[in-house]
Amino acid sequence: MAIPLEFPDRRDRLFGREGDLIALRERVRHKGLTAVAARPFMGKSWLLAELARRLGADEEAPALVGIAESSGEVPDLLLRAVVDLYVRWLSDSSLLQQARMTWEQQKSNLLTGVAGAVSRIFKEVGGAAVKPVSVAVEEAIKGLVAANRTLTTGGAQLPVLQYDQARDLVAAVALIAKRPIVLILDQWEKSPDAALEAKTLSTFLHNLEDWPNCHVFIGLRPDEPAFAIVERLIAGRPGPAQLHRLRPMALEVVAERERLEHVHRT
Repeated sequence: MAIPLEFPDRRDRLFGREGDLIALRERVRHKGLTAVAARPFMGKSWLLAELARRLGADEEAPALVGIAESSGEVPDLLLRAVVDLYVRWLSDSSLLQQARMTWEQQKSNLLTGVAGAVSRIFKEVGGAAVKPVSVAVEEAIKGLVAANRTLTTGGAQLPVLQYDQARDLVAAVALIAKRPIVLILDQWEKSPDAALEAKTLSTFLHNLEDWPNCHVFIGLRPDEPAFAIVERLIAGRPGPAQLHRLRPMALEVVAERERLEHVHRT
């Protein structure tokens, strides 16, 4: 399935969340993890999508963003967010050209496994008779995962991105693109194995010095057992990891209330 290159612009339908957006953008300045928790229908996913749009459009320090929503079938959310990160990065023709030039200069600084995966992506992306970007990226990264370490349950291979693979793939993007990295893992409570996915994030939090400028956002409902797992994750590394609970819409500003009332009337 093709990944849309631009995040949806829903500014005209997102109300009372400017304070949340400012707080979350501030978190991006630091390596770490922020869990955004909200009950259903409070606009959590729209908020994260608007955050992604603003981060990518920042004129002073645009970030590269990868976002994925849990399907509830496989604990592969980090894997799909990293694939999305690469697809959005290399789908921009100007960025792709810059990336190829920098790749030739920097590829010797990457580990063999990651360098091979990134090299395959560059070879297959760009020409008229090559695979779509999303296909080339997904095949190359999943191939790396399968070659290095495959988890098997009941005969089914689960493409779970391990800590060292995630770190090296993200580091490769940061090295070549020279931009901060943001990964958004939405609907995290749907993961069939949140404890497994949390292990990689816990290692990330305890080894931030090994990572480039990267911030991870988790979007989830306060549902168990996932919410308890996230609370333990944050308690193990307070500061770099924080919980951001969405409150009811902040409509103290008259203009914001009037904007909302106008939408309801129409």
